[in-house]
Amino acid sequence: MSKFQNSKILTSKEPEIVDAITFIPIGIQENLKDVKISDITISSKDDFIRKVIEERMKVKKSDRKDKHQIQLILKIIANATSYGIYIEEASQLLHKEEDVDVYSRSVTNIV
Repeated sequence: MSKFQNSKILTSKEPEIVDAITFIPIGIQENLKDVKISDITISSKDDFIRKVIEERMKVKKSDRKDKHQIQLILKIIANATSYGIYIEEASQLLHKEEDVDVYSRSVTNIV
């Protein structure tokens, strides 16, 4: 549940949004590495979450002996990485606006 939902439930008031920022991804971060999960390799060029979910569906339909374990691992990874945005924020107080690099696998505006 989001902080906004919690605030509404706990106080019966809608929170006031004082400031908001938008992250616009430009380019792809260099030096990304492929990810190997069991015998499944996800390329750094792939949409990570989509590929994890696709691989999980393949595993669920397979007859491999470890399918329950592997599909559960993929489910946990998908859930853990798909909520929110991938961002590392190193906050600094700036005295003026500055351009920054924002990396993402998609070109969707993130608000």
